[in-house]
Amino acid sequence: ALAKIADTNITIPNGTGTFTSFGTAYVDNTRFAFSGFGSSGQQGLYVSDGSTITRIGDKTSTVPSIGGTYGWSAQLSYDAGNLAFWSNITGGTAPGTIVGGYTSSGGLVTLATTATAAPGVGSNFTGFTSPVDLSGTTVAFHGLYSGGNGIFTANLSGGAITPIADVSTAVPEGTGTFTQLSLPNITEAGVVFHGTFSSGSGIYFFQNSALNKVIATTDTLDGKSISSLGISENSLANGLLAFRVNFTDSSVGIYQTLLAATPIARKPDALIRAGTTGASLGNGIYNTTGAGQSLTQTAAAGKTITFTISIQNDGTAADSFKVKATGSSANSYTIHYFKGKSDITSKVVAGTYTTASLPPGQSALITAKVKVNPTATTRSKATRLLTISSASSTDKKDAVKFTAKRAK
Repeated sequence: ALAKIADTNITIPNGTGTFTSFGTAYVDNTRFAFSGFGSSGQQGLYVSDGSTITRIGDKTSTVPSIGGTYGWSAQLSYDAGNLAFWSNITGGTAPGTIVGGYTSSGGLVTLATTATAAPGVGSNFTGFTSPVDLSGTTVAFHGLYSGGNGIFTANLSGGAITPIADVSTAVPEGTGTFTQLSLPNITEAGVVFHGTFSSGSGIYFFQNSALNKVIATTDTLDGKSISSLGISENSLANGLLAFRVNFTDSSVGIYQTLLAATPIARKPDALIRAGTTGASLGNGIYNTTGAGQSLTQTAAAGKTITFTISIQNDGTAADSFKVKATGSSANSYTIHYFKGKSDITSKVVAGTYTTASLPPGQSALITAKVKVNPTATTRSKATRLLTISSASSTDKKDAVKFTAKRAK
């Protein structure tokens, strides 16, 4: 049975009149994302659950971080409720092209612009090409810079841009370096892209910090010589890669291969210490009760107690982590959470605070400051359990617990 998602009789959400045309539709589970157009130059990104269409953003939306007006490509990427896209920007502080995205918790985000430094290059990006690809919250994109280009990844929750390969990268099982890179595909296992070099081209797979060749025009396949290879932004899914092969005898074929899928371990490790210096509890201890990773401190009424919580990535791939505080009401104690000097209390209490993307082995710190109010009675206390969850696999958790008590 066919079911309509949208047509030109439907009123544009938060717009004027009805849709006049559409870009390609993309599916994520039972939801659909598409670019839609209307009269007088209207354009926007929309999501449908099959019955209700919701605007993600349109040309009246402010481009985060730089301002200006969006002009999206019809090619999107949609996964785990998140969107990634290429867009042309008119006006603002960094006009040109950008890589952007959207999360249901954070809204529209800008990941890379012509004011963003290309990592390892020493200069800013000069532009980006469409399409981009998305897996969970990680976006793979093709970026241009003065004298070269490369494949990069960025996380919708923030953090540094990661270089995958560029024109200074040696060609695996080949000679020299890449001259042109394009068409990034990403899954949880890694990134695939097309690369050109002086004597040909190939398809390459980046996984666990290692770059490997899948196939190149210098190889033979089915006993025939290869003239060119092709992939698209939708060539990789569930570890399977499909690609087109043009042979020197003018024949053409479509082939597939199962890429080596090294399982990715998602493992948050929460540690806690009293104050801001000294030894921490909880390293290598994983549970959701705080057992073996709990601390209690006491202070006189009117004083403030500080705990430092370290959020460590013990997994095998970069990840971001959500933090949520739970505990019974303690009106005689005032509890605030900080990232540096920024008060993140409301987000930690709601469970929406998310760290930047952390490479394996790296940590992020937050502090909990508990003021013992004058109304606190002797032997009263306030206890909080801080649960740390992987943003990529929310069932992977660890927790620390702290208790603040009024001194006798």
